[in-house]
Parts: sequence; structure tokens; C-alpha cells
Amino acid sequence: MTIKMTPEEKQAFFSRDFNTMGMMKNNFPKSVNVGMNNVPVLDQGSHGSCTTFAVTAGIDAALNKGDYVSQLCSLELGNYLSQYNYIPNGWNGSNAPFVFNQILNFGIINKVTQRAVSCAGYTEYPTTETTGEGSPMPLDEYALLSEDISKNLFFIEHVNARKFWTDLVNGVVPSKDMIRQAKSSLARGNRLVFGVVLPGLVEGCVSGACASHSGKRLDTWAMTSELYSLPEGEIFPGHSMIIYGYDDAAVAFDHDGQKHRGLFLLRNSWSENAGDDGNFYMTYDYFRRHTDELVEIVPTLTD
Repeated sequence: MTIKMTPEEKQAFFSRDFNTMGMMKNNFPKSVNVGMNNVPVLDQGSHGSCTTFAVTAGIDAALNKGDYVSQLCSLELGNYLSQYNYIPNGWNGSNAPFVFNQILNFGIINKVTQRAVSCAGYTEYPTTETTGEGSPMPLDEYALLSEDISKNLFFIEHVNARKFWTDLVNGVVPSKDMIRQAKSSLARGNRLVFGVVLPGLVEGCVSGACASHSGKRLDTWAMTSELYSLPEGEIFPGHSMIIYGYDDAAVAFDHDGQKHRGLFLLRNSWSENAGDDGNFYMTYDYFRRHTDELVEIVPTLTD
């Protein structure tokens, strides 16, 4: 998905203080890895459906469901609902609360049902643009196949994207506590879905990830030399992923040989062929500077 910034938003966003000195001096454990409860690495293909993939994979992990919730069916319902309100359908970007609220209000369809019955005529998620973005799935059809999970979890918005950008332009400095908020959620055993602005094309990098933690390939977003100046243009890639852990001692080396210490552990939806077998990492300073949305998934204990 993409984020279009006004000149004022761009100046305010990229010129903020993102120093994280002292951020690791707290009472949290030095590292937490909540894991993904056997949820496989997903593949959103060529669509901008990252938020739906992050939210649904996060729900699967929180409820220990494995690969259960259908992204396709949620998006097909989104196609239908978007015809009657301003909420995006999810195929070309969305915000996590929109996706969460749709699921909590209308339920989910599992992948077994998706493949056996279909959602608006599709039994498999289309990974290429040439196969389109599915079709609208009317609410009454969706309701016949859906299951209610509203009693099984809820979400907490720590950073609201719309408020973030409004505050930024009005000169209100976004919270410097985002790192502590993320660590606190993880220390409680909860994963987070977050939205982040990625830099434009950086030569020799993978969508702006110019460092490596695993040593296999570029898999880490870090504040490298290219990111200290204002980038050109007004449209930037936006992306949603899951944070499932952090490690204060973990290091990544960028393409200039510089060491970056302290990483969040991320689950992406670019298939196992990207990053560290589908997982990525992000330095605390990059997270502090580029995150505009942060949502905690909280499972509810039920009988």
C-alpha cells in the first residue's frame, strides 16, 4: 500500500527526533519471543493487502489456530462493505482497526470452508494482479459461513494512524513511548500489528531493508546512511506486519558494515522467499521514526 504525504507531513515526519538512547533501560526482560504458534509465513502476492494478512495471522497466533482464518473471504466481504461506506476494502491498503472491527462485527470464515464452498466464487487467494481482486461477497452470504470470534479477543490501539498524522502536522510530537508500549505488550505475551512507512527505492536493499541479522540475506530495517536526509517525492510505501518479539542484544549489520543493536522480531507476508525465511527485523530507532500505527492483540480467556 502507499502513503501520500503533504509537504508539511513529510517535513514533520522525517525531521523528528528519533534518538532511542536510554530506551533499553527499563524493567522489561532483555528479550521476549512470543512466537507465532505454528502460523506459517503467508504470501499476500502483488496486492496491497498487508494489513488484512497481518491482522488475520496475528489472530491465528493469538488463538493458537494455525493457518485458519481466510484472508480471501475477509477481503471479499471488504469488497462488498466498501461499496456502502468509506472504509477501504483491504486489497490496496487499510488500517488495522478497520480490519479488526470488520472481523469482530461480522466474524471470520476459515480456510477449509473457503476452499470447499468458495467466497464470492473464489476458492484460492489470487496472488497476482492478473487474477484480479476477487468479487464482492454480500453480507448475507458471508453470515451463512462465518463464525463469531468476538468473545475470544479484543484489540488495543496504542497509536492511531489518523491521530498520528493529524497531531504531526499540528506540531504535536507523537509519543516517544512507542518502544516501551510495544515491549510491554510483548512482555504480557501479546503480539502487535503495526503500520510503518518504508523508504523509497534504495539501491542494493530490499524495500528499504538495508541490513541483515540472519546473515542469509537482507532482512532488517535500520537507520542506514541513506535515511538521514529527506527523501524525494510525496508518496511512500506503507506496510503492516506483526511484531512477535524483541531482543536488546540482537545485532544487524548494514551494507556499509555498521552494527545496529536492539531489534524487534517481525512476521511479514511476503512468502518464505523474503527476509529470514519470511521473518524480518527492525531496529528500535527505525521503529521509533517510521511507525504510524500500533495495535495490540489481546486474547480473552474463555471456558
